[in-house]
Amino acid sequence: MPPAPSAIDLTRPIDPASDTWKTIAATLQGNIAKPHGREYAVMLLFVVDGGAEARAGLADLAGTFVTSAAQQSVQGQEKADNPTTVLGNLGLSAGGYRKLGFTEQQLEKAFAHRYDRNWFLDGMGAKAVALGDTPDHLEQFYQSKKLDGYLLLACADAAALQQACQSARTALNGFCSAIHEEPGRQILRNGKPYEPFGFRDAIAMPGIFDTTASDKQPADTLLFRDRLAQDRSCFGTFVVYRKLEQDVAGFERSVQGLATALGSTPGDAAALLVGRRQDGTLLIPNFSHDPGGNVCPFHAHVRKVNPQTTVTGNRVNIPLYRRATPYAADGKQGLLFLAMQANLGAQFGMLVRTWMNSPDFPVPGTGTDSLLGTPGGVQDWKGKRHDVGRHVTFRGGEFFFLPSLAFFRSLST
Repeated sequence: MPPAPSAIDLTRPIDPASDTWKTIAATLQGNIAKPHGREYAVMLLFVVDGGAEARAGLADLAGTFVTSAAQQSVQGQEKADNPTTVLGNLGLSAGGYRKLGFTEQQLEKAFAHRYDRNWFLDGMGAKAVALGDTPDHLEQFYQSKKLDGYLLLACADAAALQQACQSARTALNGFCSAIHEEPGRQILRNGKPYEPFGFRDAIAMPGIFDTTASDKQPADTLLFRDRLAQDRSCFGTFVVYRKLEQDVAGFERSVQGLATALGSTPGDAAALLVGRRQDGTLLIPNFSHDPGGNVCPFHAHVRKVNPQTTVTGNRVNIPLYRRATPYAADGKQGLLFLAMQANLGAQFGMLVRTWMNSPDFPVPGTGTDSLLGTPGGVQDWKGKRHDVGRHVTFRGGEFFFLPSLAFFRSLST
């Protein structure tokens, strides 16, 4: 017998073989608890017309294209035999919910948090100062449109994905005033994912299952109850979407400049900037063994976003469940960055404001994250003062919620 909603405990990792997980997975979207693992992906970002047509259209879209976590588990077992299987996610922004007719009172009740409860309802544009974003850097589509939602389609077969994408666009055209396509493809080397600067990606990812190998996390760091669904056992998650353009040539010039200043190799200099070598090896696995930042600088990217412990020795961790895909188009490249979590303000917001962009974290005078932090500037590199610049530019994005499948079914009633 499925557990009663009141018996679902998310304060610890979940047993993936339990009745609790089976109950959640039936209506939870795929690609939340586990990455989709497919080489090709397309994001269809859209603006809806609103009203009854949009409600019915989204219900049909979800029924046709969205994959549940339970279905994803079966797809994972069959993927080798059926590489044309497409996984789908459907997310809504606060603006999208408003166009579907939900009132501010309903949205406040559905998405309220004890901490910074308005991050989702206000939207990413309202947090530009807190995030260090520059509106002038946005691409034209993101400057001119307020996103209502996105449909992510992913597949191991490019032709099958393109066919699904065409069908989805046809469906979206029935109730959307604008559709924007962002295609992506994993950069694979010996079967392992890399990002455009040449570093291994998707390493030591957190997980909510008690079978997770490294970074087990309580399920309530990822899952948030879908209060607009009628069934209290339905869950979703909040999503940060950010299109991040990477200036690879500029990054390589800065790495060479740092190597020259330090009298080291470009490989060693790049590792200092990121905190890992390009194969993914950490400069030092345990930062508590490097209290002065002599091996791995305090401002190195991985030490900024996952410092492991405070300077007083207390363990700290803000899990983000990354689902990024590299893109390359029109001579530009970067990441379609997706990060899932249960609380935008306490997770993504805290990480960016208090850690990544703080000049005094983890110790005074550290400076911002040397890869993604804003503003940049001169920092200490093994006793040398040097400015490596910043070579990642925010081009557009939004906060979304991935509702349960039960929520989308309710839109048609």
